[in-house]
Amino acid sequence: MKKLLYLIIAGALIFSCVDDIFATNYKQMGKVYPQGNFSSDCFTKIYETTLLANATSVTISNLAGNTTVEYRLNTKVVNGYDGSCYAGLTINNDTGANYGIQHLRAINTTVTASRYADAFLYVGAASALGSTSLSETLIHAKSGYVRTGIQGRISHIVTTTVGQLYLVGQSWNNTTDEVTSLVISADQASGLGIGTYICLWGKEYKQ
Repeated sequence: MKKLLYLIIAGALIFSCVDDIFATNYKQMGKVYPQGNFSSDCFTKIYETTLLANATSVTISNLAGNTTVEYRLNTKVVNGYDGSCYAGLTINNDTGANYGIQHLRAINTTVTASRYADAFLYVGAASALGSTSLSETLIHAKSGYVRTGIQGRISHIVTTTVGQLYLVGQSWNNTTDEVTSLVISADQASGLGIGTYICLWGKEYKQ
């Protein structure tokens, strides 16, 4: 009986020591970054940049919209132009009037709605130098269907004034071509100002 008791105590002590060693080593591991092919039902970061100089456009290339079938684009656009300027998103550099838009817009206490086709999808708008816009756009990219998206956006932000708020439904009428690039561009030279932030996430669904 005493031998059994000693064995139980010894086993408990060994387990305790191993557990302490594992916990210590686990804490020392820090962040883990998987490498190679990685697929999961969650978003992973594909692209990220913060502009250190004014630019007119930023291109995110080498995308594979039939594999990474869903994209989430986060932007903070700082107006680098001394005047009114907008920032727009095009897919595969398609600048034709092939984008469908249905939006709700709130300006102060006034809410309006409209539907139209355009040559781009808005991601920002400003009426003064340094004014800021913030947007998040979710795009379903797989070919074989009209590409659809939904966006939340605030724009014309100066100090404590948020000029406009949008909820936008979007479409791109190309059902054939694989999505290979996204282009964010301003309608004025150097309209994407210093501090403009662009981040793209993608999701691959597990088969």
